[in-house]
Amino acid sequence: MDRITGHSSTVRGWLLVEGQHLPLAQVGPGICVLREAINIAPNTEAQLMVEVDGDQRRRDVILHEGITAGSAAAKFQIK
Repeated sequence: MDRITGHSSTVRGWLLVEGQHLPLAQVGPGICVLREAINIAPNTEAQLMVEVDGDQRRRDVILHEGITAGSAAAKFQIK
């Protein structure tokens, strides 16, 4: 929260993969966590989309290890 204005940014994120918009719970350098786990094959190309206060940014990424239904975490590399 900004101490001067009291403004707190609105942050949302999605992983766009195989025609699906998968909501993110967290995103950090080289890793994201989906709100719900899903199976995605290794070496799948995707887009990481993060929106801060309505400003969207997209990055093409590769999910070298894929994602398994047992874990919502996904490591990615920016293309």
